[in-house]
Amino acid sequence: MWTTPGDPKTMRVGHDLQVPSFSLSPSDTVQRVAEGLLNLPRLFEVYADDDALAFSLHSLPHVDGELLKSFPEASESPPVPSHLRRTSLAVRPTVLAPETVTSAWLSSLGQSILSHLTMKVLPEIRVLSEAGAAQLTSDLGYLSNIVRALNVECEALERWKECVSLNDEEGRIKVGEGSGDDVFRMVAKMRDWRL
Repeated sequence: MWTTPGDPKTMRVGHDLQVPSFSLSPSDTVQRVAEGLLNLPRLFEVYADDDALAFSLHSLPHVDGELLKSFPEASESPPVPSHLRRTSLAVRPTVLAPETVTSAWLSSLGQSILSHLTMKVLPEIRVLSEAGAAQLTSDLGYLSNIVRALNVECEALERWKECVSLNDEEGRIKVGEGSGDDVFRMVAKMRDWRL
């Protein structure tokens, strides 16, 4: 879909009539991914009180251990079993609030999906047409809004969105200036922005 040729501002109807298209909707695939992400909080809510989800949060990908330490603990921690009680050495285990556990899982899953998208999927695009760039800009913008609703930030996603949204003239100017990072160079190659 992103390599489809054509003008993203018009849509052909019949044989000769072209109807202006003022905005693009996100693609079906991106909508399904977004719906899945938006369903995650509800799914985690069912298991929020299950200690198994909190067992090894520090081992989740894309979760900062220092950030986990800053989250609030639950108001009640479970009793220490009698065989663990020692006179002054008894340590009560840290119990995180269910909201903290859910937040860590959502962050990890969101970052994992975005990492895969920005490091594997998007760089594999060989050719990005003008219409495809418009569609991809719409898809990335929609996905960006969805992950922000889950409190997930991704600089790489924002950078891809910014570079893909450039028109040919803006892209060629940047190429001429020699400016740009790896993401811009990949997009420039996809869009064939040469002087």
